[in-house]
Amino acid sequence: MPVESDSAYAAGVQSPEVPKRKSLSSLRTRIAGAVGRAAERTDLDPNSALQAAQATLDWSNRHRGPGSPMAIRAKSDVAHQLERVGRYDEAIELRAEVVTQLRLQVGVEHPSTLAAEGLQAFDLDRLGRHTEAQPLFEHVLAGRTDDLGADDPLTLLAMEWLGCNLRRRGDLNESRRLLQEAVDRHEGLGAGETEECLKTRSHLATTQFEMGQFTEACEQRRHIVSVRTRTLGPDDPSTLSSLENLAGALQWIDEFDEAQLMYESLLDRRSRSLGVAHPDTERTRDLLSALEKGPETDL
Repeated sequence: MPVESDSAYAAGVQSPEVPKRKSLSSLRTRIAGAVGRAAERTDLDPNSALQAAQATLDWSNRHRGPGSPMAIRAKSDVAHQLERVGRYDEAIELRAEVVTQLRLQVGVEHPSTLAAEGLQAFDLDRLGRHTEAQPLFEHVLAGRTDDLGADDPLTLLAMEWLGCNLRRRGDLNESRRLLQEAVDRHEGLGAGETEECLKTRSHLATTQFEMGQFTEACEQRRHIVSVRTRTLGPDDPSTLSSLENLAGALQWIDEFDEAQLMYESLLDRRSRSLGVAHPDTERTRDLLSALEKGPETDL
């Protein structure tokens, strides 16, 4: 729920011995703490967070108007909470409304508009509506490049998103070109071992794999495992996830012995760090078991 102004809170609690400025500052700190604790509680429960976001949007529409900055921000938050509970179709409708309002109010090329377009495109892509998402991704990339430059992290993220969209549309060559360019730009900035670059490299590996460039894709996967093992640690969830991706790639190209070693290492690490009953551990155990049994044959 929206909070009243600081002055409203200060009324009735102002002490004549304490200067107003000090009291107001202290009160702001208390309010910020209370808001933060409330946010933490709702974050634990996506449905509660959605209800709270919807209540804020309803209040904003009634008291500030549907086109007010407060209402637009609230609408974007509701869309985010809808995504958290898997209601992507509803989220896309709200994302589209936010984009339309921002285009009218702040302009087509405004950073806020571009950010909203990127989120709308991401949801469209997630639901398989790749053709609708592509022009939005392209516009975001062009806008980020013009406004921030070709090497800005947000520009490189937009390049990554478009590259993934193109892969899903079947344009593998252009997808590989964009993703490789993004990786090269990260490395040129000395950011080749950041998580942002490694995620882009992982998408590049997927594109290469779909192009039949299996050796190149596996080398990308090996590189990711090596860097994450060194920077995050051998038992970090991201490291283990990249190890699983590498094992799966090796299995696909019939490198069964190496894939088995990878799965065995992965099972041991996940059993120690997550427990033997954790879903990720159980999935790893199933993958290893299927590999050991080998392909089914007709008798």
